[in-house]
Amino acid sequence: VEAIGLFKTLQTADSINLENSVRNLNLEIVSGWASKADAIGVMSGKAIGFNLYNITVNSPDVVLVGGNAVGGVVGYTLGSCFTNNCANYGDISLTHDVTESTKAAVMSGEDNVRTFFAGVNAYALGSVSNCHNYGNGTISTNTRNAYCGSVVGYANGSSPISNCSNSGAFTYEINNIANVLSD
Repeated sequence: VEAIGLFKTLQTADSINLENSVRNLNLEIVSGWASKADAIGVMSGKAIGFNLYNITVNSPDVVLVGGNAVGGVVGYTLGSCFTNNCANYGDISLTHDVTESTKAAVMSGEDNVRTFFAGVNAYALGSVSNCHNYGNGTISTNTRNAYCGSVVGYANGSSPISNCSNSGAFTYEINNIANVLSD
């Protein structure tokens, strides 16, 4: 499975048009469970060229198994996306155990297996502003490269993050650590 979320993948060819957006959405999830997708988010697994404004997720217990990019709101954003005024109030947990076929590569450091985990946006290529995480997070992974944060797990150098906050508690159990980023 490529992506899991209320909207599996939001994608457009025009990443600059501000009309390509999801706005003013409140999600109340009783409980959830998702497994083995590339990107998992309660609102959307992937947002490519889509802007996210005023998205609130309230999910008391979401358990995610597998997944390379797992976020409380969105798994990952690409294509100059804006993530603005989004909040996660739910607790999320991720267990990511790489398969037997990739364990040798993981142990030797030759793999490209990465885990991205955050309360709001796990992998942000685009700006993130005025976003807040209020939920707790737990991650357990044996991938060599784990990028974890309470609001954003990973953002490249050209992805500004501003006016974001966290009041949830995050716990990390990460084996074979090469890179761990945390806020």
